[in-house]
Amino acid sequence: MWIVMTSTAKMPSSCWGTYRRIALVRLTPDYAAVRQRPRMISDRARGVAELKDLGHHHVGKTRRGAYQRELVLAELQAAALNAREGQWLAQRQLQQSTAPALSWSADD
Repeated sequence: MWIVMTSTAKMPSSCWGTYRRIALVRLTPDYAAVRQRPRMISDRARGVAELKDLGHHHVGKTRRGAYQRELVLAELQAAALNAREGQWLAQRQLQQSTAPALSWSADD
């Protein structure tokens, strides 16, 4: 399961304004089962299977700001990745259910 995580970005003092970091995070099955979220955006965090860092973005005052636009795009990407992952799981379950059952007998 993919989720979008954000955090405040550490920027140098020469950058004025507020910046936030956006990342797509794939959760491990045990975290996804109980709907837990990792505590930090890092490959080392518990519950993180994969991380796609989308960078630091300036937080503006309107919806046209870089952060707001990138957040919407990240949520769309997460939905697409979750749909693709769901289709893969459904196909795998279908293949397993339609596979011929092997029966072994002592007579052979």
